[in-house]
Amino acid sequence: MQAHMQNQIQSHTQEQNNDFDVFNFDSCREYLKQVLLSKKKLNPYLGIRNFTKKAGIKSPSTISMIINGKRNLTINMAEKIADILHLTGKRRLY
Repeated sequence: MQAHMQNQIQSHTQEQNNDFDVFNFDSCREYLKQVLLSKKKLNPYLGIRNFTKKAGIKSPSTISMIINGKRNLTINMAEKIADILHLTGKRRLY
């Protein structure tokens, strides 16, 4: 089942990257929030908890705190998130 969820996350992520171009957002917080909301709308199992697990981030509250402006996004976390969202080139650096 975990492999199935990972495949769904990848599939939805690739579709969402077309819908949510990172350049259309002023902040990484808003971009991340919209991507996660969209994932959850498509499949309730694709929320913050599964996203953080797949990204290798220990606590779902970390992502929540980043989205809510209570914690800064580190370079390490940004790289993990960019990997999950399949961001490359200029989009990854943005």
